[in-house]
Amino acid sequence: MSSKTVSGEPVQIAVLDDHGLLVESVSSWFATNAPDFAVVVQETSWARCLANPLFPPRIVLMDYQLAEDVSIEARVLMCKAAGSHVIVMSALGH
Repeated sequence: MSSKTVSGEPVQIAVLDDHGLLVESVSSWFATNAPDFAVVVQETSWARCLANPLFPPRIVLMDYQLAEDVSIEARVLMCKAAGSHVIVMSALGH
């Protein structure tokens, strides 16, 4: 996957985690270190992520465990059905 769209615009990313500080930190890292990417959706809940007018972006970076009843499998399938690539992050030590 190239780091820019065909139009030369940055690749749009959503960051989804139920910890707001992590969402802000990851978004800040991209803004500072990855100019070929633009975080356009920053949410702490799955429902708000789906309702965001900029969803779906090209990539969704999401937490494995959210404080919601929607499984990771369902979230990934919904993102993929909407046309997004998905990266799942986790602090679990498995």
